[in-house]
Amino acid sequence: MITPGSYDELSPETRELLARDFAPYDKIDTGTIINILTFIGTTLVKVIKGGQIVNHNAYGCVWPKDADWTQFTWKKQAIYVFNYKKTIMFGSLTAVDAVIAVSFKYDGQYDGKGKFLGNIQVVAEKCMTAFSHSISVTAELPPSSMENLSPQTPQNPVAGIDLNLSWLVSYMFPSMSVYKYQIQGFGRMIDRYTGQEPFKPTIIDLK
Repeated sequence: MITPGSYDELSPETRELLARDFAPYDKIDTGTIINILTFIGTTLVKVIKGGQIVNHNAYGCVWPKDADWTQFTWKKQAIYVFNYKKTIMFGSLTAVDAVIAVSFKYDGQYDGKGKFLGNIQVVAEKCMTAFSHSISVTAELPPSSMENLSPQTPQNPVAGIDLNLSWLVSYMFPSMSVYKYQIQGFGRMIDRYTGQEPFKPTIIDLK
């Protein structure tokens, strides 16, 4: 069962990682260009594997092709904290307890235009498994899902990209749950199935 977690309960190490700026030389892969938007970063991120936290510095950005990082103005950062918990014995015992944070900078302007996305990250805060259970969490940012959410103003775009979160829990038989969201330059992460936010994020003012 997935419930909202608390930003206030994240460790100082996780908060420091989420606050980090990834410079252009950190880029790993460049995705497909759609109009003037391009994806820079990793398309697939393993966050928890087999019950163990995977250390990584993976990230994604959606901004103009050949953009200069130093010319961006980032206004805000949104952080969604997910708590996945599985109980057994009619809820009396906890078999899986995992917390991950999804973070992204938004409303980013380049030369005074656009609402771009920067430093999209998925970071594991904790993972506890017991009673022969195991969990793996994978995040995917498909470059093909990029779009301008304001197509009527192509020179002043609002960036959007999908985030697919896969939770694989194994015990006697594996059980996978996949949640599909769209991260928007407006600062919202929308459930693709319901059209609503999963819950309210913590917003950090970067100005």
